[in-house]
Amino acid sequence: MKATKMLNDIKTLLNIEVNLEEMKLENGTVITTESLEKGNEVFIVTDDEKVAMPVGEYILEDGKLLIVEEEGIIADVRDVSDDVPAKEEITEDLEEEEEMADVADWEGMEKRIQNLEDAIADLKGDKVEKSEEEEKEEMSEEVKEEVKVRSAREKLYKSLDNSFSPIIQIERLVDEIPDKIDGFKEFQDALYKMEAQFQKDQQKVKDFENELGVKIDSPKSLSAAVKDLEVFQNDEGFIRRDINEFNKKAKKYR
Repeated sequence: MKATKMLNDIKTLLNIEVNLEEMKLENGTVITTESLEKGNEVFIVTDDEKVAMPVGEYILEDGKLLIVEEEGIIADVRDVSDDVPAKEEITEDLEEEEEMADVADWEGMEKRIQNLEDAIADLKGDKVEKSEEEEKEEMSEEVKEEVKVRSAREKLYKSLDNSFSPIIQIERLVDEIPDKIDGFKEFQDALYKMEAQFQKDQQKVKDFENELGVKIDSPKSLSAAVKDLEVFQNDEGFIRRDINEFNKKAKKYR
């Protein structure tokens, strides 16, 4: 039956249209086949599908004898007559059929009908099992896809965190940029006082020179103060330049 189903599936995939004939058995059961000839497939027609015909001998509505030695395959079609009995020369493969009653016997017919019903039930059971297996496979695929989505999401979150990290650091550093440089005014005021004191000391020396009428050498402490004052004045120029540069750059980030 699996081989028969596989063949039908292949025909369906290849879009091969097969015109099947329908006919009835003596008991009214509808069967279908491409042609009532040896070697062709034969099926029992149910409400929702076709079932491969079980092994056995069947009387057709027109009185012919249909012999099935392999499930779903016509072994022979004969005319029932006195010269050709219903169970003529059954092959060795049909020894198991000896347990079944003659077709003409009502008990044998009941057994054959039961066989058909069992075959249909088995087919439906296989269909249900297959449906459950397919559902499990689909659920398994859904779980796999969910795992992929979760993994991709975690990678994205990590990438976002890494991307935001330097920005957060920059913002933190920007907040730490002072509005002004403390200490410059203090340094500047001290330098101005030093310059004023130096000018007073120089003026005293000049006053002594005028009173005495002689040239007086500058004290060593005054000479040292002059050198220090020149260094501080140069530093004041460098610091003022750096503060101006800082204010320009800090303005970009505020």
